[in-house]
Amino acid sequence: MPQQVTTKQFPHEPFGVQVCCLRCEATFEQKVDQVFVEGEFGKRVVFDRITVCPKCGVADEFRVTGFGSTTLVAAMLADAAEARELAQKRVLPALPHLWDGTTVESPTRALEHLREHTETVGSGESWRRLGNYLDRLDRTDEACDAWRRAVAVDERECEAAASLANSAFRYGRFQEGIDTVQELLRRFPECPGPQRATVSHFAAAIICQIDSDVRPIALDATWHDGEVNGQAIVRASSVAISDVASFEDLAKFLEREGLLALRLTDELPEEDTQLSALLSGDLDERPPIRVAAAPSAPSKKQRAEKKRKRKLQELSRKKNRRK
Repeated sequence: MPQQVTTKQFPHEPFGVQVCCLRCEATFEQKVDQVFVEGEFGKRVVFDRITVCPKCGVADEFRVTGFGSTTLVAAMLADAAEARELAQKRVLPALPHLWDGTTVESPTRALEHLREHTETVGSGESWRRLGNYLDRLDRTDEACDAWRRAVAVDERECEAAASLANSAFRYGRFQEGIDTVQELLRRFPECPGPQRATVSHFAAAIICQIDSDVRPIALDATWHDGEVNGQAIVRASSVAISDVASFEDLAKFLEREGLLALRLTDELPEEDTQLSALLSGDLDERPPIRVAAAPSAPSKKQRAEKKRKRKLQELSRKKNRRK
């Protein structure tokens, strides 16, 4: 199964910070990955997750205790000693901001702001941003609901579709993940430029991690590739996912101009193809690429022959697994 593709990766385990509830004055330890601090410790502190008092249930109403401040100082010293990159530090000396410049005073308030913005604007982007923040808070079901809304209201929303596919694979829902990747690829040729670079790398990483032992799958693509004598060149080719050596090469292909159609298919190519040569970066060493004005559909006889060979391949794989 594909592994989770995520930007939330830390070289450390969550650590505990002692806090005191402002409502009932209960003292307890909150596990966090990152802490954002402005000014002196205990003045303005924001955790990267919602803090709920175990006694009264109030959310994000706390102060860091003296012992907790000592923990934060120790974490900052450890970050400096290990020379960590800024994004991976345990303690950051500034409060986080949302994309519109709003200061995050607490995860609860940030969620309220994002929900208010979504209700007002209702765009695919607003739903996607809400889903992304919910995912960072590990509220997966709510995040998926928001991403689905993003996909539903915006036909060109690709990043939310990629996040849905990643979430499905993360929790072992293979068929749902495949279906969502299909939807992502269907939208990809119309993906807006600013979103395309980010989504191409995200999508390529997800596609390259599809477990071909579960079900052999290939990527089928059709794209414009210049002109000859004033006639547009259209190329159609496929590559088995298991033959894609580098997700960076696939991401570069997905970023290119002129993509017409993308899809996953069970029909594996039987030999080296235009797309496999393009992704391997050695086109000059491969047989010449034949150019057509439009991709031609295989004949009935060719489809039958491909089907027969696929069955033989499947039988061979099953025998190898028994061994």
